[in-house]
Amino acid sequence: MIDEYKKLGVPFSRSTQQIIQDFESSGKDLPTYLSELQGQIQSKPEYQKIQSLQAGQMSDAQKLGASQAFDLKKM
Repeated sequence: MIDEYKKLGVPFSRSTQQIIQDFESSGKDLPTYLSELQGQIQSKPEYQKIQSLQAGQMSDAQKLGASQAFDLKKM
């Protein structure tokens, strides 16, 4: 799941290994932890912009600017 969000261009401040360690120390079951993690990811402004791009809710200039910003983050 994390890799799919990374492919979309959503930045993470923690590595996948750190997220796994957080899960192990949380004491929560996997479905609960993943649901909460997904909610956190989808509330990020970067994810919201991606969703707007995919829905076509941005102007062409906004799309170009956001696309360039995401490409720079990927580099």
